[in-house]
Amino acid sequence: MKNGRFFFRLATVLAAGACIGTLLFFVVARQRTSHSVERQSFAMGTVITLKAWGSPSDAARLARVLDEAVAQVASLDALMSTTRDDSQISRLNRSSGRTPLYVSPVLADAIQKALSWARASEGTFDPTIYPLSYLWKSAGKIPSNEEIADARSLVNYRHVQVSSDDQGIRVALADKGMGLDLGGIAKGYATDLLVDFFKQNGVRSAQIDLGGNIFAYGPRTGHDAWLIGIQHPEKPRGQPLARLRVEGKAVVTSGSYERFFEQDGEKYHHILDVKTGRPARSGLESVTVICASATDADALSTTLFVLGLEKSLQVIQKIPGVEAVFVTTDRRVVATPLLVKKKGIDPALADVRYRFEVAP
Repeated sequence: MKNGRFFFRLATVLAAGACIGTLLFFVVARQRTSHSVERQSFAMGTVITLKAWGSPSDAARLARVLDEAVAQVASLDALMSTTRDDSQISRLNRSSGRTPLYVSPVLADAIQKALSWARASEGTFDPTIYPLSYLWKSAGKIPSNEEIADARSLVNYRHVQVSSDDQGIRVALADKGMGLDLGGIAKGYATDLLVDFFKQNGVRSAQIDLGGNIFAYGPRTGHDAWLIGIQHPEKPRGQPLARLRVEGKAVVTSGSYERFFEQDGEKYHHILDVKTGRPARSGLESVTVICASATDADALSTTLFVLGLEKSLQVIQKIPGVEAVFVTTDRRVVATPLLVKKKGIDPALADVRYRFEVAP
């Protein structure tokens, strides 16, 4: 299928979803007139940090809201984790090739969103990647060509059926051995649910950080700004290469430097290209996506990482309200034009070896 059709379908899905999935360093300037409440926990395989700001008299209420938010993330983890045998998605994966399984409306919604992304990207993003992701995680070495081919044969989002009846929503994985892995969208999906929850509970200003999936929620206080650092791919965690200024947006990065192993002098990271069954070799170290929906930012960052810089810029140009920053393997930092025009990125790089560019 020609690229033009692919880009059109991708842009259509994003527009419908009002988008108008690795490591980030988040810096919040001092809040001059407000009180902050913070909660930290571990879920979805990562540390989650939630902060909310309000008046000192509102601290107790904000604490209750954050406690409930932490509990919600834990509940989502119990649904979506592929590393927990008792999770709903693990039970669904074990039922592949057999009878459809009834799932919760929340899990069904997340699956539907992931399938929508799979259709839009023509399989570049595919939530049925579990046989491949499990193979690479469990092998402890580079899998053989035969193992990769066998796992790839089970990756096909078109073989997932979602239906409903009087008893609820059913999901069926047509082929035995198939499996869903929502890791490319789960944290973004959870973030969007928390944003809605904060709105419903009168939270005015908050920071949501799910393992580097960031949402700068609410207005800035006084003249302060939400500052989010793009992780330097060659330095320890927390050292930024460049900084973003955002408000009311999700910022999500997919990068090759967070989870990887090395063998015979070559690095093998966790972002897989379903067409090859191997870690994507796209000439990118990371992709950071900024948009209104964390779900879309999560899925899109993964998709763009696999596509590479040239194709990704063609996609971004057709999607209103989406900005991105690409860090290439040859040490270029490429930002989309509107992000630069609005002074949403600080081009004063922390490393002179990297060259800043504005995308055409």
